Amino acid sequence: MSKLGDFFKHFKDKYDEEQKRLMRMDKFLDRAEENNEKLHDMITAVDNLSGKMCEVESKVDKLQDHVSHIDGRLSIIGEGTKMELFDTLYHWKKILVDDRGWASAVEKKEVKDIYQVYHDGLEGNG
Repeated sequence: MSKLGDFFKHFKDKYDEEQKRLMRMDKFLDRAEENNEKLHDMITAVDNLSGKMCEVESKVDKLQDHVSHIDGRLSIIGEGTKMELFDTLYHWKKILVDDRGWASAVEKKEVKDIYQVYHDGLEGNG
């Protein structure tokens, strides 16, 4: 090749290298754009999930309020039931011990069952 050909070959080699570099850069930018889109989709998904979590937290708070309310009502019902059972036991004691002085096996079982619910179930201690 001539000196002039060698001179221009150098430019062609540089041009080819530059084209390859530009192609690699284009591929890199395409991948970066794809990754940016994926990242955007992930951020959107996280935002949606965050919104749903806030909704769930709100519902859980409402449920806790309802449970507290029901727990308070059940406590009142339990105390009322305990008072009724104590009154029933007192009534049985008055009839069986104070008035009659004896009890049948059926009556003893009934009083025992009532006392078990009163003492063990409702933690009454009267």
